[in-house]
Amino acid sequence: CDLGSMSERVINNQTGFVCDKKNEFSNSVIKLLRDNDCWNYFHDNLIKNQYHKSWEEVAKMWQDLLR
Repeated sequence: CDLGSMSERVINNQTGFVCDKKNEFSNSVIKLLRDNDCWNYFHDNLIKNQYHKSWEEVAKMWQDLLR
């Protein structure tokens, strides 16, 4: 569901589903488990749009900040 930083990490209907209701979440999970084309579409978009930093990059940023 749309909790925490979910909407910052997932682009709705492009890299995953951002849901507001429990039944919407359940239906989305079932769709991903059953629909390989949907899963592959999200997966391919995640690979193409790696706009977030790796754990190593974030750790270096914190180290630099705390020096």
